[in-house]
Amino acid sequence: SVLSVSAALGGPTPGARDEDAQIADAVRWAVDNGASVINMSLTRNSLDWPESWDRAFLYAYQHDVVVVAAAGNRGSGTTEVGAPATIPG
Repeated sequence: SVLSVSAALGGPTPGARDEDAQIADAVRWAVDNGASVINMSLTRNSLDWPESWDRAFLYAYQHDVVVVAAAGNRGSGTTEVGAPATIPG
């Protein structure tokens, strides 16, 4: 089965959790709701990533869930790969 998990990414909304926290929450939600593989077709404009992602990916790993990250969603002319594709493991 396929789970569609959304995060409300975009401009800041007063009282809303930031994008990084929403992504980590979405990973944990997918794990808790039966995912065996999580596809993350997204990127950051940075090679770095937030600690909340480390914790979410560790949670997935501890529950035998594979996290797959796209490498190349930054557009033409880009020479660097951004996170989460740069995260080891």
